Amino acid sequence: MPFDATAWLSNNAAMRLSFACKGLWLDMLCCMWVSIERGVMMKPIGGAYTVDELEALYGSGTKELIESLINAELLSVRNDGCTEYGEEAAKAMIDILNNYKGSKGKKYKSDYLTIRGWVKDKYYENMNRYGQQTGTTAATDIGKPSAKRTFRDTL
Repeated sequence: MPFDATAWLSNNAAMRLSFACKGLWLDMLCCMWVSIERGVMMKPIGGAYTVDELEALYGSGTKELIESLINAELLSVRNDGCTEYGEEAAKAMIDILNNYKGSKGKKYKSDYLTIRGWVKDKYYENMNRYGQQTGTTAATDIGKPSAKRTFRDTL
């Protein structure tokens, strides 16, 4: 999640935000950087924050600032459920489990519960260790100018 100063300064929606909103965004970026799932504000007990939970976290009156970040397309709110991890992350977790089961000959009663357990932890460990992030720019796009480059991350 490298910061692109040129893209930030050329983003008209971001430049129209108040300084309070920009400060909140900077704090959120820092939280998302150190999160177990980089780029996502995760609760200590797991799961992504909702807008109401973020308001409780940052204090009353911040809901309007959070909604401004969403309207500027800097921030999006994740809908958990089928999209709990995202398609790319889910496929990677299935690969981790299948590779382990194939190499060790291990069988589990429930692949779903196994993925929600140690496989998810292994995925996030690999993501933090090797910088593998979901929803990032493809390697072939790095260094190419982009007409619509944003700093959009998810909660």
